[in-house]
Amino acid sequence: MSSRPWPPTGSICASASRISAASSPPSTRRACCSIPPSAWRRSSPPPARPPIRPRPSARACASTPANTYAQVAAANARAGVPGDDGGADLSFDDGAFLIAEAGWTGRGKVAAGYWRLTRRQDDLVALDSAGDPARRVAQGGYLLVDQPLTPDDAAHGLSAFLRAGVSEGRTTPFRASWQAGVLAQPLFPSRPDSSLTVAVAQARTSAALREAAVGAGAPLGREETVFELAYSDQVTPWLRVQPDVQYVRRPGADRAVDDALVLALRFNVGFTSPRP
Repeated sequence: MSSRPWPPTGSICASASRISAASSPPSTRRACCSIPPSAWRRSSPPPARPPIRPRPSARACASTPANTYAQVAAANARAGVPGDDGGADLSFDDGAFLIAEAGWTGRGKVAAGYWRLTRRQDDLVALDSAGDPARRVAQGGYLLVDQPLTPDDAAHGLSAFLRAGVSEGRTTPFRASWQAGVLAQPLFPSRPDSSLTVAVAQARTSAALREAAVGAGAPLGREETVFELAYSDQVTPWLRVQPDVQYVRRPGADRAVDDALVLALRFNVGFTSPRP
């Protein structure tokens, strides 16, 4: 097979941090990677995923008294909601996104999952004999771990989390990624909604992407690494403030790009209607 011209389908994109609710740790995320999240669960999703937007879907879940569970879901591979160009797509012409997850939830959580797109996707580089993009099965797996490190009644709760994921690496710009960190909640006993997270995340580029980059005369490195410090607090019944600091080493795995310091401040505003 011959190689496709640069750039391949998709692109490397900058890291972003999405601070979760106080019940789950902030997690450094990527906006266009390889492993989709277990979107139906409240806990932080696995890393390395494509952009997640609402889409028609169905889900089934089963649990046992032993704190184990298994669940599967199928969603339209094309995301869309009313108001988008073309509105919500109900045709499934682009195939379906399938995901399955099983795990244990007790004092902590351990889970593993597998995902796959039913329709083959374009290879980032290779062409078939007709000169068209080679078509590959897009699939991958992930692991989630959340573990409390202190007793439930401790004045300062401390827990650790790990997210790791891999994909086949031919249809996605990233082959694997992982996130790990610790969450202190509450950080201050007098402020039960306060939390502090220290985390590190890394995304590793796929061989297909590096091959295309070399052909274009712009070789890429093997990884991008993000170090993150995030604080979150509910300052009023309707306002949560979440400052965040990230240091990004080799943004986009591009050797020509300097390391970056990212400062962010997020506000969550929520209102509830009074009960009649």
